Amino acid sequence: AADPAAAATALAGVGHVLTTAQWIEAYNDEQQQISAHIMVALIGMAMVYTVIAMINAVVIAASDRRAEFAAARVTGLTRGQVVLAALAESLAVVAIGVLLGMVSATASIVGMAFAVRDLVGIAVASVPWAMFGSVVAIAVVVVGVTSVLTSLTATRTPAIRLVAARD
Repeated sequence: AADPAAAATALAGVGHVLTTAQWIEAYNDEQQQISAHIMVALIGMAMVYTVIAMINAVVIAASDRRAEFAAARVTGLTRGQVVLAALAESLAVVAIGVLLGMVSATASIVGMAFAVRDLVGIAVASVPWAMFGSVVAIAVVVVGVTSVLTSLTATRTPAIRLVAARD
């Protein structure tokens, strides 16, 4: 039967006084911040594993193509041209991966926008363009540098020696 405002004033000297709705809102905000930090950590770990996988794939692909690179050099391509061709192929794979990733992400964003619209009545979709650009730039740099270094390593042996060698 007590007046809530009078009770809040009396309890203010003891500590911070919140209504139930205010407490729930503050608790939800705190939980969302914790969830956001956890997601950033998980995404960071996924990015590290993805970079390792990209480097591994490029190194394995280039090392398996030593005979192919040697044949290209014997037929008239210079070492630099072979490295540039391998780089172009690697960057084409990155472009295809980015395209497929965009299709997948678009489906997720559209699904979440529809879910939010069903919950609150407003369709909300926000594309993190800066993060997208950063991910693409990192992928291009990592794959490009790895491709050039492994192609240079794979073409170090004289081409005639590799072409004449039997497996």
